[in-house]
Amino acid sequence: MYKMNATTREDYLKEASDSGRSLDAIDAFIQGAAPSLRPWFYNVGPKEPGMTFKMVAYGAFTYVPTKDRQAIVEWPVIGLALQKNYISLYVSVTKDHKPLVDFYADRLNYTRRGNNNFSFESFEQLNKPAFEEFVKETARIFSEDPRNPVRFKEGTTAG
Repeated sequence: MYKMNATTREDYLKEASDSGRSLDAIDAFIQGAAPSLRPWFYNVGPKEPGMTFKMVAYGAFTYVPTKDRQAIVEWPVIGLALQKNYISLYVSVTKDHKPLVDFYADRLNYTRRGNNNFSFESFEQLNKPAFEEFVKETARIFSEDPRNPVRFKEGTTAG
């Protein structure tokens, strides 16, 4: 995990830019493609419930983590994080009970991927029309079914 000192969304974007790996164009692109997903800053420390990490976030929902059934975690619909060697995009919606990334795997032009996330070295690398479609579909799915990412995070598929 790449160590960022930022404590606000603006500081995170500035710190990324100062490191020579600007996220500004990606941030503007996501906000333009999905204006319904409110931008915010995910910043959770090791003593708080949820994944310990910082990222620029878009849209939000809450879920109950499996490790602490008494906690409630606020998590982004889309999260954008600077890593040591990559920029990672995390997505919390599914389509037909599968990670949405699966439906764009052959078109996004990323470097590597995980379960509903992918990483790339620079924004220029991505297939912009496919990325725009992906972001718009993410926002549409969330708008039509706000519980979709809750089922993904809690590991259930029941409607």
